[in-house]
Amino acid sequence: MITVNDAYYLDKFVSTDYERLRETINDEEIAKNTLTIPYPYSLEDARWWLQRCELQYSSDEPQRSWAIRNSDGQVCGTISHHFKYGFNSHKDEIGYWLMRPLWGQGLMTEVIAKFIEHCFQDEKVKRFVYFLIMMRISVFCCFLFSFVLVQAQSQKGDDAYALGVEGIQLIDDGQFDIGIKLLKKAQGLEPQDYDYTFEIGKAYLKNGNPKKAEKYLFDLQYHVSAQADLYLALSSCYAELEELKKAPNPERKKELDALRYGIQKLPSEGILYLQLGKKKLEMEQPVEALAVFESGIEAAPNFAENYFWAAKLMSASSNDLWAWFYAEICFSMTDDDDLLRSSAILISSSLKVVSGKNWRADPEKLDQDFKFVFSENCATISNKSGLE
Repeated sequence: MITVNDAYYLDKFVSTDYERLRETINDEEIAKNTLTIPYPYSLEDARWWLQRCELQYSSDEPQRSWAIRNSDGQVCGTISHHFKYGFNSHKDEIGYWLMRPLWGQGLMTEVIAKFIEHCFQDEKVKRFVYFLIMMRISVFCCFLFSFVLVQAQSQKGDDAYALGVEGIQLIDDGQFDIGIKLLKKAQGLEPQDYDYTFEIGKAYLKNGNPKKAEKYLFDLQYHVSAQADLYLALSSCYAELEELKKAPNPERKKELDALRYGIQKLPSEGILYLQLGKKKLEMEQPVEALAVFESGIEAAPNFAENYFWAAKLMSASSNDLWAWFYAEICFSMTDDDDLLRSSAILISSSLKVVSGKNWRADPEKLDQDFKFVFSENCATISNKSGLE
């Protein structure tokens, strides 16, 4: 439990919170200002969320979501870790929402301040990248963040951070030489920091110097803070280095191995499977690519794009039932407009085939496992007369 003030505190969600949760979150303005909260928000939505929280609380992962409660124990909002950079990273993003009657009273500002203080003291999170949802309090939140950060870091760390931010901004503006120079100064002040070395490597890669980029990125593979974007960048380094050779190796071993090692280190990062699968497709290895996408689905079931690519390959191999299932899952998960459109096209084409009277489930493709879906039309190859 984290005490915010005399009237509010942070604690875990419990299964009996579902009615209060629906009452407080069922607000169109909250839905508009957050990424995944639906409107209207049903009791089923609330129960699903609470079940998800209970599963997470019972796992070995650090606690993600905290209920903001009043002195009567009633839910008034939420503040959550995103763990975008992994559980062992020294930085994180947070998301939050607060019931509308409490807006404009300074409560969320207090909650964020106490939450960050708790993270610095108990969870050793060094730096936050803010995901500011309720924009009306964003300016004050940034002030509080700076205040807590100054308390938590040494002056040397603050100087390095300032240099790093300026360097990244310059690189984004195309001023690579000056930006890299500032990042190297930041790295000199904090030589053990993962981010400065990574940003230097990324800058060299972006500026067309994969050899220097590889020099900075390679050793980071073994760093405790290594994240998926490192292995993606390192794979790109090897791809560009291979292209510079007079006779590129068609097996692209280093390029693929960087992603494979990333998957070994971070098995729940769906984007690593996605990129490895795409590279297998580029190498005209669709069977291996499908195996990678489906491994990604199993390891990272909330990552939508692996479902989409698996659906494409299933459709290409005339396995329309699985193409339909995978495309439907992708469509229900993604917010990306292009992915939504492409998934809808796959759903339409595959469903047209599967729902047709001439469709037959092929046991070799495991479609018979789902034959109950279209029990009036479906018949297996081994049972031409229909279902028993």
